[in-house]
Amino acid sequence: MSIKKLKIAFIAIVAFLLIISMAACGNDEPATSPEAAPEDTPAVEVNPTPEPEPVPEQPSPWKRVDVLGMLSVEVNENWIRSDDGDRTNFYFNEGSGLPVFAFYGDYVSGFSGDTDEGFDEFFEWWLAERFHSQGYDVVSEEFVTNNGVRGVEIIYYSTDDETGKEISRHCIYTIIETTYIALTFSFEKDGESPYLDDVRHVFDSIIRIEVSLYEWPAAYLPEDTPKYPEGDFDVYISSAAVGIFVNNTSEDTLSEYVDLLTKAGWEIEPFDPVRIEWVGARGSWEFIGQTREDGTIAIFFYF
Repeated sequence: MSIKKLKIAFIAIVAFLLIISMAACGNDEPATSPEAAPEDTPAVEVNPTPEPEPVPEQPSPWKRVDVLGMLSVEVNENWIRSDDGDRTNFYFNEGSGLPVFAFYGDYVSGFSGDTDEGFDEFFEWWLAERFHSQGYDVVSEEFVTNNGVRGVEIIYYSTDDETGKEISRHCIYTIIETTYIALTFSFEKDGESPYLDDVRHVFDSIIRIEVSLYEWPAAYLPEDTPKYPEGDFDVYISSAAVGIFVNNTSEDTLSEYVDLLTKAGWEIEPFDPVRIEWVGARGSWEFIGQTREDGTIAIFFYF
């Protein structure tokens, strides 16, 4: 066979194979598409993002202390107490004399701070004779009233008798009945900046104790404490507690008040369901609410 004839035969074979291949492709069934999932196929459950754990409320570092049986203030429980004669000191750091918070008092003859006239008379004399005459470098001076307690708040510089160094002092002076009371913070000069919030907290926490009231004692309780909804109040403020006796009320109202406290962040639970008594706490405060045989509702908030 000639070369020409071989080429023609090769081309024919290639063409034949190509036609066979195309025919086979044309007869191929299309790829089967996957069946749709039946309607009752359970969906894949996605775990929801877990709720963050609630951050527990940190216990308050503040605790109440008695001031000469007439006032009460909150001091930091980490401060170190030292009673020195008629003066009580609270040192911020062990082994350091400054900073320090201190309170002391003295008997005043012929004056009474229980009236506006007695208070004004005393401090007009005191400021002129016992303070301004000492030559202190006074930064600020103003009359203030904290929770019903009148006083003079003063910031000034003085010289320490022992070291000769200048001391920065932040003070409140008041008079209760016939007792002059001084509450003072002392710092190295210009060293009080890190502690100004502590100074404000202590001064803002001043309350009068061993007194009776006939109204809801809002000034003696945490700021957001709800008021008892109804009744006539007979209140006694001691150095450790606020006692509130409510007449013309009911057990249902006590239960309602417990709900109000719970919404305000108190953790309260029944203690004696027969007597209707509840106990609870929030931070450093404790609560007791109970019914009494004479129909009175007794409520106690302990510092």
